[in-house]
Amino acid sequence: METANEFRHAGYEIHLIFIGLNSIEESIQRVEHRVRPFLRNFYFTLLLQVITYCNDLAEYTASNCLPFFHLRTITGS
Repeated sequence: METANEFRHAGYEIHLIFIGLNSIEESIQRVEHRVRPFLRNFYFTLLLQVITYCNDLAEYTASNCLPFFHLRTITGS
């Protein structure tokens, strides 16, 4: 699974939390550190998509937006 839609179809919800940081590099480092024990490659691919989405929003920029997210099953387990 490498896209948001694939995660959704597999029964996951995606939650985005925006936290201000100094740079997009700092954002990536923090997210990578927080998900390191898990499926980092899948999370990182999804993170890049979220960053792109973030940059497309008029009210957010790469310099003030941390697209951090977590996945959980729809049943909450």
